[in-house]
Amino acid sequence: MEWVERAECPACGGAGARELYRCGFAAEPLSSFLKRRYKRDPSGLAPALYRVDRCEACGLIYQRSIGDDAFLAMFYSQWLPRAIDPEADPNYARDIKDPPASRDGHELMMAAAYLKKPIEQFRTLDFGMGWGLWTRIAAALGAESHGCELSPECRHYVTGRGVMVT
Repeated sequence: MEWVERAECPACGGAGARELYRCGFAAEPLSSFLKRRYKRDPSGLAPALYRVDRCEACGLIYQRSIGDDAFLAMFYSQWLPRAIDPEADPNYARDIKDPPASRDGHELMMAAAYLKKPIEQFRTLDFGMGWGLWTRIAAALGAESHGCELSPECRHYVTGRGVMVT
C-alpha cells in the first residue's frame, strides 16, 4: 500500500496549489479523530501526511496525497463499519420500500424536472455506491442504474437488486 501525491488539481489540472493544512495521520489531532471515528489505530498509516491544498486556478480544496488502489481496498473493506444486513437499518428499509418518498428519490425527480426528461431515460452511475441505496432507488424509479464499489461485500449485495455493478 502506497500513497500517491497529486501533482495537479483533480478538477482543472492546474499545477499551482497553496497548502492549507498538514498533519501526520498518526499525529494529533488527526489520530484521535481516526481512533474515534473508525475504532482503529492509525499508527500503521505513518509516516503518511494528511495534506489539504487549494488550487490557485479554480479554488478547489483537495487532499494532496491519496491512497493507492490497495490502500483504498483495505480501507473500504476493513476500516469502514459495514452493516451485516443494510435493510436492518430502518432508514434504508424505509427508503427501499417507498423510493419516491425517499431523499434520493426526490433528488432524482428534481433532476428529471430540471432536465425536462423522464427518469426512465436516465443512465446513472453511483461511484462509491456502498450498499447501493441511491442506485437501487434510481433503478426502482426506472433509470438504467450502474454502480461502482471497491468493497466485495457491497458489490455482491447489490448485484441482482436492479443495479448493474461495474
